[in-house]
Amino acid sequence: MVKISIIDDDNSFLLRLKNKIEEYYEENNLACQIETFSNPQLFYYELAEKVNYDICFMDIEMPGINGIQLAEKLREYDKNTYLVFVTSFFEFAAHGYSLKAFDFIQKSLLDEKLFLILDSISLEMKRTENRFYCVETDTRLQKIEYNEIIYLYKCNKNTIIVSADDELQVRKPLQTVFQELNSEEFVWVERGYIINLEHIMGMNGRDIKLRNGFVVRAGKARARAIKEAIHSYWRKWM
Repeated sequence: MVKISIIDDDNSFLLRLKNKIEEYYEENNLACQIETFSNPQLFYYELAEKVNYDICFMDIEMPGINGIQLAEKLREYDKNTYLVFVTSFFEFAAHGYSLKAFDFIQKSLLDEKLFLILDSISLEMKRTENRFYCVETDTRLQKIEYNEIIYLYKCNKNTIIVSADDELQVRKPLQTVFQELNSEEFVWVERGYIINLEHIMGMNGRDIKLRNGFVVRAGKARARAIKEAIHSYWRKWM
């Protein structure tokens, strides 16, 4: 079941959007659960309680805490939610895309655009589902989803996989794990480190800052290629 949140202080538009989303999922024989928030502060409390949503539709102009500020909080708690701004104020678009907004819908064009955007999100969900790496030891079997992996590094002849909450040791060389991941979002930054492009917050010179605050220095020969890979990856969200 797809979990969806809608945040908009306009109750009439909130209900209209909810009804249109329900119509889409009914037509496609899919299950969804929709939560609505006319008070953006209440959604913020949900985030603080670590309540997660697959898709979030968010107005930008709201009292108290606006949509951009709320989206910044959303990205602190959940980096994977498909974020769609529903607004009439497209001057915020550049900032919105920096927050990995999936798309924007102008309120006057809701009927024309909503189903197309939901189609795109559904396709992307299908593309990324079940993408995980399996960590197996003599006593443990665990899977970790690709989007949870921040970086990997070499430790003697083993590989350490680092996520926000854990570090997992794999009894395989880093090169072998990289080949098994076989995904374009993982790139070498130097011989002992692989990073996930999804978790890069910025690059200053050769220093790459990751979402968990860790900074890894790119090899001199790799710096330009990594910067180009980051640009290419970020453009997918623009």
